Amino acid sequence: MVKDHRTNVEVGNIQSVMDGDLDQFMNAYLQQTAAQQ
Repeated sequence: MVKDHRTNVEVGNIQSVMDGDLDQFMNAYLQQTAAQQ
């Protein structure tokens, strides 16, 4: 399990994250920062 504590995103597929599939993390971060502005 890979977690981003800033956005509370969790991904169960560790290998995909290690392979560079970071879209879920980036999208959650962008949505969070856009909501704060």
